[in-house]
Amino acid sequence: MFTPAKYSRPLSGALVLALAAATTLLAACGGGSDDDDGLPSNTTFNVRAGMHQLLTVGGSWTVAGRGNDDLDYQLRLSYAPGVPGIFPLDNQVYDRATQSLTLWQGREVFEPAVQEIFHNAATGAIVGARLDNVACSLSTQLGAPPTAARVGDSGPFLRSTEYADCNGTTVDGTSETRWSVEMNRGRPYYCLTQRDNTTYLVIQCIEAAGTEGRLGSRARVRLEAPIDTYRFILDAEN
Repeated sequence: MFTPAKYSRPLSGALVLALAAATTLLAACGGGSDDDDGLPSNTTFNVRAGMHQLLTVGGSWTVAGRGNDDLDYQLRLSYAPGVPGIFPLDNQVYDRATQSLTLWQGREVFEPAVQEIFHNAATGAIVGARLDNVACSLSTQLGAPPTAARVGDSGPFLRSTEYADCNGTTVDGTSETRWSVEMNRGRPYYCLTQRDNTTYLVIQCIEAAGTEGRLGSRARVRLEAPIDTYRFILDAEN
């Protein structure tokens, strides 16, 4: 559901920001405690409804963290539903949602990454994405997020092929996304973890407000990307 996109901007060397064109939930959002704080072991969460809310209602979360370059960053992750539109790779009309991610360090704001997610709101299927009106990805559903998952459960979600354009002629890479339900600092989260075929990793976790799929005000994001001769890592949360 997410399609990795690589952005290079000078930032204490070079920052390559790995993004994805979809929405997910994962195991281990990076750091924190996995203590369930007394949550009954049979408690289940509606992951599918959480995904539906993310794409059809949307929301915005601002998180902060220190990278392994010892610099402090802030990151804003936003989703907003849009009107149905034509997906360029198959010329069919689907529901749409816009995902944007903006990263800044101190007074320097990096160019936002914006992508349209094409999906079927009725079935929850993710078809693909268009990134910054330039590149597209085509997704294959590996499994549907469940309506009843316990903390610690996870499973395959999407396999995506990224194209350098929206004509579907030049393959730029592949990625896979998994969903999961995680507990961190006593709070449950819906998470999506995406890895591409090289070394990029994006994890998004959004707080579960209750068990029926409502999203809370907290989020956690982990970014990993190769920067020159080292691997840039950022864990951010609110």
